[in-house]
Amino acid sequence: MTTHHEQSTTALLLALAHEIDGEISIGALVDRLSDRGFGLVQLILALPVCIPFLWGIPQAVAVPMLFIALQIVIGRHALWLPAGARAKTISHEAMLNLATRAGKYVGWFERLARPRLEFLTRGVPERIFGALMSVFCISIMVPLPGTNTVPGIGVAIQSIGFLERDGLLVLLGTAIGAIWVALLLFVGAEVADFLKQLISGLL
Repeated sequence: MTTHHEQSTTALLLALAHEIDGEISIGALVDRLSDRGFGLVQLILALPVCIPFLWGIPQAVAVPMLFIALQIVIGRHALWLPAGARAKTISHEAMLNLATRAGKYVGWFERLARPRLEFLTRGVPERIFGALMSVFCISIMVPLPGTNTVPGIGVAIQSIGFLERDGLLVLLGTAIGAIWVALLLFVGAEVADFLKQLISGLL
């Protein structure tokens, strides 16, 4: 029998959707996901962030994304959610839609994913990558053009890597997010220096 750890992310979402009779609470869904809850919930939240030129939603979902990343940093083995979030429900149709979107946006990476460099997806390396993921989530919170899409893609790839125990994908997602955040910081510093010189010249 195929276990959840032998299924791709999209296949897991489809299987869970077909098992739902009407609606399921977020808490029950997370409990059934067990240790895959971190990666899957983070991936679900990251998907809308990957859409270019989307305003408002990335900044809103970045808060729970940061909350999840910090739980990875402190080494939790199961995703904790507040009672209010656990009580919310998701329907069969919503789960099917979610699985379809996941396949559309991350299906290519799913086909590449397989267990490798697994030591990077647990223990101290996992916490370090969780800390870097937290930085990407903070970048997504910034309400400026260019601060969310690429870091969101990085978080999504990291999440697939954690889900599939694929350390190479975790590294790839981290590299994408880190390079983009570093570029933003560099450009921001250059703009700030230019403005400082401009103001100094006018005074």
